Amino acid sequence: MPVSVYTAGGDCVHSGLLVAVGTRVCVLSCDQAFSVIALSAITTVVPAGAGLGDRAPSLELDLAGVLAVIVVDRPSVQLQLVDGRTVCGVLEQVGQDVVTVSQPDGLIPTAAIAACRF
Repeated sequence: MPVSVYTAGGDCVHSGLLVAVGTRVCVLSCDQAFSVIALSAITTVVPAGAGLGDRAPSLELDLAGVLAVIVVDRPSVQLQLVDGRTVCGVLEQVGQDVVTVSQPDGLIPTAAIAACRF
């Protein structure tokens, strides 16, 4: 189902096809890219059609877990932080509490990340 997801910390909106919902994240697909959004950062979900309804979560991963899976490919990422800032670069390492992105402010606490587009 197509949705627009608004997150805390700014006017950032993520739009796309809702492809997975987990206990701590949701995943949108749009234009051959994916956005993984922490549920704790979501302020509003606007469906393009009828309401979403209830469903069982299909993912048990949190945002750090998803990043740990994709870091193997060292993808270019755009991280939206909970304070509204955006950090772009190549995802280099993912630890339990921080991620490393190839740019000057490269160490980012996972708790500060609202969403990741890759």
